[in-house]
Amino acid sequence: ATSERERDAAANNAALRQFFDTARADSAQGESPRVGRAWRAGELRQKSFDDLHGLWYTLLRERNTLLTEMEFGTFKRPERLVKVKQAMARIRTVLHERSMVHKRLQHYRLEYLALYSHLLPDDAPPQAA
Repeated sequence: ATSERERDAAANNAALRQFFDTARADSAQGESPRVGRAWRAGELRQKSFDDLHGLWYTLLRERNTLLTEMEFGTFKRPERLVKVKQAMARIRTVLHERSMVHKRLQHYRLEYLALYSHLLPDDAPPQAA
């Protein structure tokens, strides 16, 4: 029978392994696997908020994995870290752009209501501010 302490240790080891890139270990010849390009801002602009959130989480885990490898001395692909950071910066840019558009639209809506509220019918539903 496995003791509770051994089960806890196994669970902790499994949790720690997620921060190491064992699935994509270097080949026997010592070559690094090919690394794809970072996401382009135009591609990210087409994604939904939920897609961006999921991608952010994936990139965050990848970045933490690479930084853990760097700390333990097994880091062999600095180009991956650069591309992950580029993609994360681009996601922040796209979300900032969306936020600015949303704020601008809210401002224009309030201006419109202030200017033209007298033209709305009396039985029109109240407009939220």
